[in-house]
Amino acid sequence: AVASSAPDDGSVAVARRICAGIVEDLMRDPAASIFCHPVDPERDKEDFTMADYLEVISKPMDLGCVMRKYKEGQYASAQLLREDVVQIWRNCYDFNGPDNIVYDRALALSELFDHRFQALISPPFHHTVAG
Repeated sequence: AVASSAPDDGSVAVARRICAGIVEDLMRDPAASIFCHPVDPERDKEDFTMADYLEVISKPMDLGCVMRKYKEGQYASAQLLREDVVQIWRNCYDFNGPDNIVYDRALALSELFDHRFQALISPPFHHTVAG
């Protein structure tokens, strides 16, 4: 038998759980409050100019959705969960631009997330067992 360097299912599950814990920690950060729920252009119009958000952003994502998908077992790996978190920041950067305080919040939160992800989840445990 050939030895495989792929992690076992238990290790991948642990990595997913750790990654979800990082997201939960972010959600408790007051700076992340605007990233915890979907953008609703009607609801959010008083705080931000959001009327065309869903026309500009083709793949909306938020931390609450990430946690729902995690609880529903939709992530085969921590890396896939991470990709959805990165989508949140990318959406923010694309929609708001660097002169917006929301952009700055996303930048700070993304750095925090990436630092914790890299410190707590090392390859190959963030990849799926299949590949």
